[in-house]
Amino acid sequence: MQIEKAVKNPDKPEQYLVSGYSEAAGAKSDFSGEITFTRRFNVNHAPDEMLVFADFIMKEWGSGKHSGIFTGKARMQMARLITKDSRATVTFKGK
Repeated sequence: MQIEKAVKNPDKPEQYLVSGYSEAAGAKSDFSGEITFTRRFNVNHAPDEMLVFADFIMKEWGSGKHSGIFTGKARMQMARLITKDSRATVTFKGK
């Protein structure tokens, strides 16, 4: 999954409207959706990082075998100060 655009929802500051593309079994599909951040924690052994949890819903626009609507939870470990070169470890669980 590659998120290419993320815009903060002005009415819900914990929610971002996202779009991008995903790739499964060699098929590429555009998607759009929402990520709503629910919890944030400090990382004891890495004070410059944080652990963030979120709920998500993503809708793929393709018509392939792996396309559909996906919902679930996300876990992200990332730097506290985000730059264009920042990287994060992201785990998605859902259906």
